[in-house]
Amino acid sequence: MFLAMNEQHELINAKEATRNQKFYCPACKQSVQLKRGRHKIAHFAHLQNQACDSFSEGETLEHLHAKELLFNWLKKQNYPVELEAYLPNLKQRPDLLVAHLAIEMQCSPLTISRFIERNQGYLSHHYSPWWLIGSKLQPKKHQFRSLVKSMICYHPLADFYFYGFDEKQQAIIYYGNICWHYRKGYYYQSYLFPLQSCSLTTVQLFCPKKLAPFTWKEIEYRFYLQHQLVNQRPYFISLQEFCYLHHQNLLNLPAWCYQASCYQVLFGHDLLILRMLYLQSVNFKQWLQLLKSFPFTWEYIFLNQAKFLVSIYEECKKLSEKIRD
Repeated sequence: MFLAMNEQHELINAKEATRNQKFYCPACKQSVQLKRGRHKIAHFAHLQNQACDSFSEGETLEHLHAKELLFNWLKKQNYPVELEAYLPNLKQRPDLLVAHLAIEMQCSPLTISRFIERNQGYLSHHYSPWWLIGSKLQPKKHQFRSLVKSMICYHPLADFYFYGFDEKQQAIIYYGNICWHYRKGYYYQSYLFPLQSCSLTTVQLFCPKKLAPFTWKEIEYRFYLQHQLVNQRPYFISLQEFCYLHHQNLLNLPAWCYQASCYQVLFGHDLLILRMLYLQSVNFKQWLQLLKSFPFTWEYIFLNQAKFLVSIYEECKKLSEKIRD
C-alpha cells in the first residue's frame, strides 16, 4: 500500500514518510512497516501473520508499479482519482477510485468466492468494479484461469471481453472476440492501449468488430468426445453418467446439440448437457427445473444469469427447429 496513517491519524504517502515514525493501516489499524530502497518502490506492508481484509492478498512489485502508473494516468486526465480509498461500509479498499468506478489491479491468485464477495460488496453499494489482470494471470496456451473467466464481461456488439494491464509496456490490454473450440480451448484477440496515447473514455468505449464464430462438423466433435470416453477422462465420464440418468447418450444426441455456440465460452462442454436437458423439457420453466439437477455454478458476477439462460433456451429452440425443417 502507498498510504498509511501516522500517530496523528494523518494519511501519509510512503514516498514522503520517514523511518522514525510509526504507521498504521487505515483499514485494520494494525502496525505497518515502511519499505523503501534503491530497487524498491516506496510502500507500506503489514507485518507477517497479520490479517487484514483490505490487503489480504499482498502486493507484488508489479502491482505497486501498475497502480502508480494508472493513478498518474488518471490524474493527467483531471479525474478525481483517489489512491487506496478505504470504503468503511464495505471494509474494502480498491486500488483506485474515480467517483463510483472502483479499479482493481489483480496480479496474484484470488479465490472465486473472495472475488465474488468483493464484487457483490461494490455492486450492492452502487460502485462499478473494473478489474485488470497482471502478467501471471494473463491467458497462456488457449487456457483461462477460473478467476479470469469470472471477470468476463459482455456487450451485445462485442460479445465477451475482459481487461489486463502490461506494466512493462505501460498499457491496458483489452481481450475481446473470445471464442471456444472443443479441442483447442480459448481463442481471443488482444488490443493494446498505451497509457501515453489513450484516455479512460477511449478504453471504455472501445468496441472491436465481431469476428465470424467458430464452426465445426458435428461428427468431428462426436469423435473427440468418444476418444475422451474411451480414455476414461473423468470429466467426460461424469457427463456421460449424467446423460444416462436422463436416458440419453452423450454420443447420440441430435446433430444440432454438437454445433458451435458463443455460449460455449461460458459453459464449454457443459453446454451439451444444457442442450440435452432441453430435449427432456416441454417449456422454459421445466428446463430451468431440470437444470437444478446439473451441478454447475454461475461464477460470472458481471453477467446476468437469467438473461443468458433465456438466450441459451432460445438458441436450443432455434437450432432444433432448423434441423426439423
